Amino acid sequence: MQDENELKNEDQQLMQIYEWVDSLNLSKPKKNISRDFSDGYLLAEIFKKIYPNLVDLHNYPESQNTTLKTQNWNTLKMKVLSKIGINISNKEIEEIVKCKAFAIEKLLAKIYNKIFEDSKIVE
Repeated sequence: MQDENELKNEDQQLMQIYEWVDSLNLSKPKKNISRDFSDGYLLAEIFKKIYPNLVDLHNYPESQNTTLKTQNWNTLKMKVLSKIGINISNKEIEEIVKCKAFAIEKLLAKIYNKIFEDSKIVE
């Protein structure tokens, strides 16, 4: 069982991730983050801002269709995530597509940490 400090740290990290996403001025505001990110489009938007040469937004159509959502995520996995050193399993993709609680937050935390690490290298 997690102790109180671990839970506080997780809550702080969640708030940090939510604040970061809100600060990015995406095409649609975050309402239900699991649903908002389930098709991969908003993540593609984030990557377009941070790694513009890796993303063509037309490759990520917004969709409610599970097959298209999965295709978007597989494209992100191959064209972006693998190139920036972030691994994502097919199970993780499935959980994000199906809007499983905290699935996207776990990935966003990895991405946030990676971007923060990369920016420290540049400074």
